[in-house]
Amino acid sequence: GDHRDLHLSIRRQRQMCIRDRSLTTPSPKQRSNKSDMLSRATHSLAKAIQLSLDAMVEHELTLPQGERVDFVTVATPNHLHFPMARRLLRAGFHVVCDKPMTHAVKEARALKREVDKSGNIFVVTYIYTGYPMVKLARDLVRNGYLGDVRKVVLEYPQGWLATPLEREGMKQAVWRTDPSQSGLAGCIGDIGSHGAHLLEYVLGQRITEVSADLTTFVAGRVLDDDGSVLMRFEEGARGVLLTSQVSVGEENGLTVRVSVSYTHLRAHETRHDLVCRLLLEK
Repeated sequence: GDHRDLHLSIRRQRQMCIRDRSLTTPSPKQRSNKSDMLSRATHSLAKAIQLSLDAMVEHELTLPQGERVDFVTVATPNHLHFPMARRLLRAGFHVVCDKPMTHAVKEARALKREVDKSGNIFVVTYIYTGYPMVKLARDLVRNGYLGDVRKVVLEYPQGWLATPLEREGMKQAVWRTDPSQSGLAGCIGDIGSHGAHLLEYVLGQRITEVSADLTTFVAGRVLDDDGSVLMRFEEGARGVLLTSQVSVGEENGLTVRVSVSYTHLRAHETRHDLVCRLLLEK
């Protein structure tokens, strides 16, 4: 069939994996070893995604230049970002890649060389910087309209991993809690990275020092599911990043508070937008 939409083709392959009886109907021996079944399912899924990507690339390259897709989005489990992005860049496509860019710095440097060689556009998605209110907050802070930044506090609580969903075969939980697929960081890498990037974007300052307390609350889980981080920024501002995926009752409660010389800026996420409010001190 037509593979012009990578998202759709990957979704079809995922559905094929789920329907594969070898994955959904384990033998009695497999029933006593869920981790083995999940490992086989993950391996099959990775193969299916790669096949889908190769088919899409091969199909697109048969089309005239002006009829090919403009860019391809890579929104897969983390361990697939590097090989898929490299394949696409070498085939001549612009790439929009979900974060993290890669699993390791070595891979990131290799991918940068591929981007430089290809001349194509490569984008990593940190979606919160796309909100209009975030851009307004950035301009107010960076242009000095609110005074000097003293302290920033970012809270990002979720509750969906409060129980060991990965042991029940929930796909998002399986790969996000598996270091071989997710990488070395759990909660702090999954959503904490959004918070750190958002603060640097709004302030226009780089984080220079951190002191972190990373915790795994769910027994048997390998990666962190909660984190608290103290931060220092290059121009003297102080920051606190609180992130959790085991906060029962929370869905996606992103909140940012920026304290400056004579103003307080607060932003919180709603279901449809990020709302900013200025509290002006007399």
